[in-house]
Amino acid sequence: MHIVRRKMPAVLLAAVCAVSAAQAKELAGFMHGVGIDGWLADFKRSQFLAEKNRGILTTGDYEHFNSFVTSADVERIAKSGADHVRVAVDQAALVDERGDIRKRVLAKLDEFAGWCETNKLNMVNEIVHSGMWTMYFDEQSGEINRVVWSDEFRRMIGFKDKTDFPDTLEAWTSRLHPE
Repeated sequence: MHIVRRKMPAVLLAAVCAVSAAQAKELAGFMHGVGIDGWLADFKRSQFLAEKNRGILTTGDYEHFNSFVTSADVERIAKSGADHVRVAVDQAALVDERGDIRKRVLAKLDEFAGWCETNKLNMVNEIVHSGMWTMYFDEQSGEINRVVWSDEFRRMIGFKDKTDFPDTLEAWTSRLHPE
């Protein structure tokens, strides 16, 4: 299981969400999160598959969904001090080629939500065609000291790779409207 731990100070959360620092503090239960990637998102390297096969799930995919994250993993996450878990879900994992919801995947998400509830963790679920990004913070100052943008994130905002959108905060902030 690949876990990315995110600690977001209220002031940064306010900047990201366009809310005041006081409002951000009201988001109790969503300040120290863990992201789970590679379970229901980015589990298949679709770019290497023929277009007609990209939406098809195999027995191996379902075995992966059933074994990648366990109740013991969720318990460990809760004991680490996290207050929420973010689970990304690729549309291809949740919806078949006809547009119908995959009931087996939905049942697995329900099971996972139950594990989170048992362990008093909030769950943030995203149905994604989204790009992941991670910010690393200095524990003492709360300053951002490293940023990693995924290739999917770059593609979503019109860039190809690190050469035209590097892994820096300035790559993003320099493009923001001044207001």
